[in-house]
Formats: sequence, structure tokens, C-alpha cells
Amino acid sequence: MKTPTLLTCSRCGCQRHANELNGVNLTKTGWDDDSRAYCKRLADCKSAEAEEALDWLIDALESDEEDAA
Repeated sequence: MKTPTLLTCSRCGCQRHANELNGVNLTKTGWDDDSRAYCKRLADCKSAEAEEALDWLIDALESDEEDAA
């Protein structure tokens, strides 16, 4: 049985399994290129970019709730 290889998110640097990342380039040689990989779940990514996106999303949802009231 092959040991799962951990790859690195190019945004936050966390090591994750390939199925937890988007943008992994699976090469014919079996080497996984993670140079452009990023966490699939925005909430799991520890990057500043992910934090900004989540803050924007939360603000937008709160704004919609206020508009509906």
C-alpha cells in the first residue's frame, strides 16, 4: 500500500492530501506538482487571501439579512 503524499498549499503553506487541494498537477512521472495548489475549503485555508474572501462573504451575507429586515 502506498503511503499518501502530503502536498503544500501555495497560499497558506499547510500540508494536505491531494484530495484536499485544487490545482494539483498530476504528472505522468508520478510526481505531483503542487506549485499552484490551493486548499479546496476556503475556511480551512490559513492564508490572508482566504481570510479576506471569508470576511467579504460574511459582510455580504450580513448586508443581505439587514436588507431583508
